[in-house]
Amino acid sequence: MTEPDSIEKQKLPQSRIPGWVKTLLPIIVSAGILYYYFRSQDWGKLLDTMSDAYVPLAVLGIAGPQLVIWYTFSLIAHRHLRWFHGEIPLRDLFFVKGATYLLSLINNPLAGGGFFVYQMKKADISVRKLAGIALFRGGMTMWGFNVYLAIATAATQYYGLGLGERLNLTVLWIFIIFNMAWMIEAWIFWHYDKNIGIGKYLVKRNDEFWSCWAISEKKHWWYTWAAILPSVIFMFLGYYAIALSFGIDVPFFKFMAMIPLVLFISNLPVAMGGFGTTTMAWVMFFPEYNNDPRLLALSLFIPTARMIVRAIFGAFSLPFALKDLSTMTAKS
Repeated sequence: MTEPDSIEKQKLPQSRIPGWVKTLLPIIVSAGILYYYFRSQDWGKLLDTMSDAYVPLAVLGIAGPQLVIWYTFSLIAHRHLRWFHGEIPLRDLFFVKGATYLLSLINNPLAGGGFFVYQMKKADISVRKLAGIALFRGGMTMWGFNVYLAIATAATQYYGLGLGERLNLTVLWIFIIFNMAWMIEAWIFWHYDKNIGIGKYLVKRNDEFWSCWAISEKKHWWYTWAAILPSVIFMFLGYYAIALSFGIDVPFFKFMAMIPLVLFISNLPVAMGGFGTTTMAWVMFFPEYNNDPRLLALSLFIPTARMIVRAIFGAFSLPFALKDLSTMTAKS
């Protein structure tokens, strides 16, 4: 499990953007979007709407999928390290991943970076090799999402759900087709050794960064896709339960077609914890509820509840994570 260079000598890439800018900018973006949507709202009606919502169902819609995603992400990270480098106990990955939810309350990239550094030290793996594994995991996730997005987009057009009134469908289909072509080209490139696309210009097969791609088998691709899909579907169903708990009665199939794009915009890394972008996304894709206090209340509930749930999961995981980290320190 050792690498040519020691972990201590490796340095992660440093950003040129000052830390205070990264912290302040999302807050400004969130404040600006929230002001735009809430500037003329009757806060009395908004609070009444929140009190009328069926909160237990809404909380379950956040906590249940978050727990599944937490375990699924840990499981996939565990499998990828086992396949492409060496073994790390799943239990350790699970609790450290849970503890990073506390960091995500401050800054999402900080949480991701913390988990990345933990894997480096725990598995004694180089930055380049681990970055390649992370790209493999991200690529599989993106491709799985792209397949669902293609089906959902085609369904919205076929049933006339008005997606073209909200987005430029030409741009969306170009995005979908490009990603689909990339997936097919990558499959052929790595499994059949055919250089038919951009892979021959971007990839150096003997580079440590691409090592996991080079040794991956077809079953590894299928396993990753299969592991991701249930958590994604469960997440979509959770958001549907939240919508119902706030009285947002969108037809089920329309909701399932729209929700991938809603979540894509909600989670853009330009706002603080999804505040503001969540409101913008839900109003954009469900305009029939524009200025409806139920939708606006829902858009505030989602990021707030998500932060609380992650804080609870993080606090629960922290003692186990600290014990593991102290053991690693003692061994080094």
